[in-house]
Amino acid sequence: MNDEVDQGSDPILDALREQEHAARKRRERHEAVRASAPYQQQLARLGQITHAFLSTLRLSAFAVTRDPSLPEVSFFLRNLDDLVESAVMAAAAFREGGLNSGRRELRFMLELAVQALFVDEQMGRAPFEQRLVFFERKMKHTSVEHVKDLRLEMLGGSRADFVAETVRAWANASQYVHPTPPQLREKLALRERGVTPGCETVEQLETCVDQLFQAASIVVALAFHAIGSAFTGDILVDSLDGMDGWPFHASRFVAAVDEYFDYKHERQASLADIKARRERRLRQ
Repeated sequence: MNDEVDQGSDPILDALREQEHAARKRRERHEAVRASAPYQQQLARLGQITHAFLSTLRLSAFAVTRDPSLPEVSFFLRNLDDLVESAVMAAAAFREGGLNSGRRELRFMLELAVQALFVDEQMGRAPFEQRLVFFERKMKHTSVEHVKDLRLEMLGGSRADFVAETVRAWANASQYVHPTPPQLREKLALRERGVTPGCETVEQLETCVDQLFQAASIVVALAFHAIGSAFTGDILVDSLDGMDGWPFHASRFVAAVDEYFDYKHERQASLADIKARRERRLRQ
């Protein structure tokens, strides 16, 4: 009697081989998706938004150096590194298929930006140490509710929409912080379509890039309020207005902040053209 086991007929090994074959096929299909023009376009857009966000925050920090006391006391400006880190980590996660991880970074970014600006507005000319104590003892650390209390004077008539958009963006990102029924239903639906973790579709990536743009636009508008209208006017009128490739021109809230400076003398001679260009950029 032959006691040797036919390895080819082992059901466990057969199942493992089938799983490996299926996994290899999924990887091949996803590599084809990643190489496609639509996917590469979204990756390029992801990189453009991330780079512009970092550059805009750096420009804001540089602009206020004419007032040496502001960078030292501003709670918002002292936390720029964390805002930058969250944006970079979100983009990296989206690029590598960690979609939920990226959304969690967006939630943190929104919370920090809203809370930091609220601290600055509430504390007037107080030193940084007092602002830190206020943040520790008086803040709701896991929400963006304080956006409703911000002045946001440069947004004009868009203030209410901005507040609603901020709360909505935070709520959407919050669905991926803890297990939730919408999150689980979404995952199950994707599995039924054969979409596994790390094998995201073009549509999924595009949605995540849109969410990064939304959150980054909100933070840029908050950053402008953190540095004040004088410095923001210099940035928008003298620098960013001439940069057609700056992606945040397409944000209606950044456009509202830009419109706030249409009174400036430098704009009067070509104000009609500036308004037309602003509308064209919003449609891009």
